[in-house]
Amino acid sequence: MNHILKLTVAWRPQTQKINQLVDKLHDIVKLQTIDARRAIHGQGNFELAPWVKKFKTTSAAWGAKSNSQKDKIFMNFISHKRSEKPGTITSSNGKLLIPKTPTTAKKPGQRKRIRPERTVTHSKPK
Repeated sequence: MNHILKLTVAWRPQTQKINQLVDKLHDIVKLQTIDARRAIHGQGNFELAPWVKKFKTTSAAWGAKSNSQKDKIFMNFISHKRSEKPGTITSSNGKLLIPKTPTTAKKPGQRKRIRPERTVTHSKPK
């Protein structure tokens, strides 16, 4: 996205007037929104992530909907929060859900020592 923005302003945002820069930013966001809407019905440059596949419709079903219905589906799509069960990790393709494991393995009975803590050797009384 940053690369597209820099290409749009010809790598020199200082020479652009603020109004022109805002207009270009608006055009880029508008294009991204159009591409995201196209992804819902399988068109355009983007593809839906596995966790939002439930919003996918066919092109024929999308074309049969009114503009208000399309807007409602799109608003639900962009406001959807990714829900994962606590303690699980989803694979990159979204097909596998595995439990989280501790970051490091521990031996039974092992305790974590604070760095400056030293071990103490008890000496026999004389």
